[in-house]
Amino acid sequence: MPDKAFVDSNIFVYAALDDGNNSYKRRRAIELLENSDISLAASTQVVNEFYAVLLKQKIDESNIREKALEILNGMEVVSITPSIVRASWKLKDKYRCAYWDSLIIRREM
Repeated sequence: MPDKAFVDSNIFVYAALDDGNNSYKRRRAIELLENSDISLAASTQVVNEFYAVLLKQKIDESNIREKALEILNGMEVVSITPSIVRASWKLKDKYRCAYWDSLIIRREM
């Protein structure tokens, strides 16, 4: 089992939104974030995606910032550098994955 797991923005979004439509996903996301036996990490990109999705959902921005700070202060948050961007292009081309996913994958390599 790995000693660190990278968290995608969707996990944070499901944990934050309580719209009644995704109660199972919300419970599961919260469980993953709160009861993990391994160290969790996210990237600055993931934090920004989380922020943007919650803005689109019309969540009060002060609440979004509070939740984003919980992420920033609660786990390792790594930056996306220019060399990671360039390397992600190669991954995208080789494996035909989405651009944003290639950035995340490359950052964790």
